[in-house]
Amino acid sequence: MINAAQRGRGRGRGRGRGRIENDPQAPAPQNQEQAQYVQDDEFLAALTEFHFSDVAIQAIVNNGIVSTASLIGLIPKDIENMMTIVRKSVLPIVVNYVSQKRLAILTYWVNWRYRLAKDTDLMFFTPEEQESHGSYDEL
Repeated sequence: MINAAQRGRGRGRGRGRGRIENDPQAPAPQNQEQAQYVQDDEFLAALTEFHFSDVAIQAIVNNGIVSTASLIGLIPKDIENMMTIVRKSVLPIVVNYVSQKRLAILTYWVNWRYRLAKDTDLMFFTPEEQESHGSYDEL
């Protein structure tokens, strides 16, 4: 007999969803647009600059965020949800607030540039640009 949690109803609904794999050898998912899943070393370097740990970066990559292209269509709430998944992974991972905020700002910036049909290359994500997009509350 199937209980309520197995049917997707009741208190067990959604539990276990969104868990990440902490296996550093795990490949990035390939079920969405192929271009979004081409791992970008410049993007990974930006995550390091944002002070994410190596384990946190791997968890972010395992969740499909491997380049600026994979941020297109995401909103700051999506970043917040992903960071919650990362923090509560099987082996809990510490993600500091400033790192999360900087990734949210980058997400906002990428989507802004994408909507304007401008290049989302990280060389354009200068400290001045980061400062001008430091608030994403209007989204």
